[in-house]
Amino acid sequence: MRTFQLTLLAVALGFSGAVAAQSLSAGDIAIVQMNADGTDNWAFVATTDIPGGEMISFTDNGWKADNTFRTGEGIITWTAPEEGVACGTVVTIDYNALASVGSASESGSLDFSSSGDQLLAYQGSTEAPVFLAALNNDGSAVWQSDATSSNTSALPMGLTNGVNAGAVNELDNVASTIASISDTRANILSTVYDPANWAGDDTNPQTFAGTVEVTECAPPPSCPVTTGLLASDITLNSAVLSWDDMGPDVQGYKFQLQNIAEGTNRRKTLDAGTTSLFLGPLVLSPGSDYVFAVKTLCLDGSQSAWSELYYFSTASAERMIESSMNLSVYPNPSNGSFYLNGPVTNGAQLIITDLSGKTVYTQVLDGSAELLQTDLAAGMYHLVILGGEETFHTSLVIE
Repeated sequence: MRTFQLTLLAVALGFSGAVAAQSLSAGDIAIVQMNADGTDNWAFVATTDIPGGEMISFTDNGWKADNTFRTGEGIITWTAPEEGVACGTVVTIDYNALASVGSASESGSLDFSSSGDQLLAYQGSTEAPVFLAALNNDGSAVWQSDATSSNTSALPMGLTNGVNAGAVNELDNVASTIASISDTRANILSTVYDPANWAGDDTNPQTFAGTVEVTECAPPPSCPVTTGLLASDITLNSAVLSWDDMGPDVQGYKFQLQNIAEGTNRRKTLDAGTTSLFLGPLVLSPGSDYVFAVKTLCLDGSQSAWSELYYFSTASAERMIESSMNLSVYPNPSNGSFYLNGPVTNGAQLIITDLSGKTVYTQVLDGSAELLQTDLAAGMYHLVILGGEETFHTSLVIE
């Protein structure tokens, strides 16, 4: 004898469906399995995220031509668990109101016929149902024009065969043969409800063993956390801070620097493609400890978490005085072309930045008193030369 779990609102052998808040619509689930032999059961796959507490009623009562239910059979109402059901999850329910995910309760007697039947899924009341999915396996992959017996059913209102409902050839036990599919919801539904993609027999219950991935449900790509932070060419009061390029979907970066002793912060938003920043005397002080971090800003408006912290220290003034280059720049102010006067280490790097710290000009020096032609716009700049342990820095004015 079967035992039934009855809700407080259900009447034994009656036909009063559960009424609950409904947020789902046609096609939000797809029926992928239906067995009439052994322990009657069925399975559906969620094609959207189902909120916790959401209720779906399943019945083998047919749908009549006058858009009402034929009565006399059963309803099992499934309730999603508190944490909800993720898109792509397969849920199996049997006629004892046992569910692989969530819980279920029964009113009446839902019992599939071995000579063909139907399974209709809906939300709301039996008087005003909102159909989500339906499957018919009575006859040759067709819906009937009316529910004239317990085996027959018309296509429920609001559903379209092959789109969000299906009819397959009559067998006691049937299941979708889809092994794995990753596609749009519309394409998945049409594939599921194509009768050519079903198999079964009249003896052995079938199990849907496929996996379903709905592209609309895929989480948006996360904005990558910035990696590869580095401080290099550190001098008395300058350093080059750099990080990895985080890819084509990046809109820019958010930069933050803190003087650890003072607790002061500097923040700056940088354009995409900017993966280094020169900091000069207006920002860094001799013999000081700093920490910086970078955050990725993505084109879709999202942003990453802050990167790991990177710590560095500027050199002390005593050391830098001993190793500083004996250079001068002339003319200064200039029109953008000027000479370096004094010994320059072969291979030293010259860096010019604007007052915000953005690098605007670089050149590797060959050790001679070179004429530098920068073509920079009029304004004030910082000029730094890094040559091994030696450094030189000065303000540069272009008129």
